Order: sequence, then structure tokens, then C-alpha cells
Amino acid sequence: ASNPRTPSKALVRLADDKRWEVRTEVALNQNSGSKVLDALALDGHMAVRTAVALNPKAPSSALRRLAKDKSSVVRLRVAENRSAPAGVLRRLSSDDDRDVRRAAGEKLKAQTREYFGYYDDLPAGERAHARGRRPSGHRAAGRGRWNRRD
Repeated sequence: ASNPRTPSKALVRLADDKRWEVRTEVALNQNSGSKVLDALALDGHMAVRTAVALNPKAPSSALRRLAKDKSSVVRLRVAENRSAPAGVLRRLSSDDDRDVRRAAGEKLKAQTREYFGYYDDLPAGERAHARGRRPSGHRAAGRGRWNRRD
């Protein structure tokens, strides 16, 4: 399952293996198709879900699902995935876990070249309030203020 030359059909079959170690290798394999990765994103074993979150070819549907995972380790790996969509990163920038918030904020800043003002040390209510204000006024007010020539 870990061999990069493993055929797609074999990966589909191995994705149903009873051993979580095999399913983890399938999830890490970049030749695994989106249907296989979507299915493995629902796996009961955290290591398998983490492996899907680490896979740079994981479909956005799997990453969106894993961004809501009960495990902060899985959510952190989603935030670190280079293919994570900006919407997923925005949600994770308000996560309950400080490491997840920080990773998502840094990745979002790198993707968009904009600072979204995530505050990893704020209480949950204040983070939610800041998250609610950020998307609407950030671009219009922020850019106008900084790009203006006086």
C-alpha cells in the first residue's frame, strides 16, 4: 500500500483491509483516488484520518470533513495540508485548539498574502466575534486605508 506504484484497483481493495496500518498507508499514498480518500476520512481509527489529512492530494471534501474531526491532531494536519482550501483554513483559524488556530492562520496568511487577524490567545466568544467581522470589512476597509496615497 505504501509503494507509489501500487495500482489504483489494489489501493481500493486495500482501503477495506481490517488492519489500520494498511489503511493508513493507503491514505498516505498519493495515487489513492478521491473516492478512496473520502471513504478513509470517515475511518474509525485516528491514524487513518490523520494520514488522509496529511495527503496533499486529499480532495477538499475530505479536508472539509476532517476539519470538523473530534481529534485536534487531525484538525492540525488539515491546517498544515498545502491543499487545504481557504474556507477550511478560515474555520480552523477559530478552532478551540491553539496549535490548530496558529497553523491555520499562518497557512491562510501564506496562501492569501493577507493577515486575517486570528488571535490564538482570545477566549472562544471573542474569537467568534472577531471571525464574524473579519471577512466583510477586511478587504475593503483594510486595503483602502493602506493603499491610499495622501
